[in-house]
Amino acid sequence: MKLACAFLVIANITVPISARAADFIMTARTDGIELGKPIMGPKVSPDELKGRVVLLEFWGRNCAPCLASLPHVAQLSEQYGSFGLVVIGAHAQEGTPEQIRERAKSRGVSFAVVEHARVKDVKDIDGIPHCIIFDHIGKCVYRGSPEDIDARIREALANWLSADMEGTPSKPVTTVIENLKKGQPPAQFVQKAVSLSHSAEKDTAKQAKALLAKLTDAAGKELKEAESLRSEDPLMILSRLTHLSTDFKGTPAGTRANELLAELKKDKVVIAELKARPMLEKIRTVDASLQAILKDGDPKGSEFLKSQAAVLKQLQSAIKQLKKSAPDAPSLKDALEIGEKYGLNVK
Repeated sequence: MKLACAFLVIANITVPISARAADFIMTARTDGIELGKPIMGPKVSPDELKGRVVLLEFWGRNCAPCLASLPHVAQLSEQYGSFGLVVIGAHAQEGTPEQIRERAKSRGVSFAVVEHARVKDVKDIDGIPHCIIFDHIGKCVYRGSPEDIDARIREALANWLSADMEGTPSKPVTTVIENLKKGQPPAQFVQKAVSLSHSAEKDTAKQAKALLAKLTDAAGKELKEAESLRSEDPLMILSRLTHLSTDFKGTPAGTRANELLAELKKDKVVIAELKARPMLEKIRTVDASLQAILKDGDPKGSEFLKSQAAVLKQLQSAIKQLKKSAPDAPSLKDALEIGEKYGLNVK
């Protein structure tokens, strides 16, 4: 995900500004976070942030670059939530809870979203999206654009996993931790740790078990959150459980995630959504290509409609197909909005 700049918010209008991480005050700490009013997702308390890596993103429902960044932040939450990462979306513009939830969900958000959040000693946020990363000891280690957060998060998580480890990490364990920093997929990381936990080298086995204990503890908390949200919003936890079942294969956490996932897939709404999502992704891909051509033009303008008639006809057909095959799927609403944008008749 690449964003060229941060944006200044004035009366819900976003204005481009230049900002680098080095320009911000870095004295903030995790215990200075005031979470504000919960809007959606897991309920997070200040105590649950202690000893965890935290990503706090200030965003707004009317901020285009914020909305562009949310799917990537959601992906990071899914990838590393079971690795000790806590993601919180702090909404920073006007809007009702319903409007905020709708906009967040349309971007794949399943992490905690709050409004009126504040951070002690952070008074220099002049634009959004704005990310703040805190390490496991509560120190602010990054502030700035969402485009630069991946490596910072992996490094903070690797430091958390190796913290308090008894003795100097063995070479195999060090390699595992370094691979996490380099972006090794979570499933490979866990499986390597499982393998090393059975090593004939006592120190290596002991240290690998310590890694797994930390990971299993974080995954266990995530499973509890998923179970608590199951009746409220089954779709919100679907992708998270899928990651847990894959990433923690062969562990108690992975087994439990598999059980919950199997139960969840019996839900009628979930069944419809699973059927609809691949179709919605194709519709979104076509929409993105049309937007690239359109730029700032009128999506209902006669010249644009004429030049893109063939593509729009395909788009119209895909939306009608989705409506027919999965009428109860939440994804249908997103597809219909895309059709309405171009004035397509999808009845």
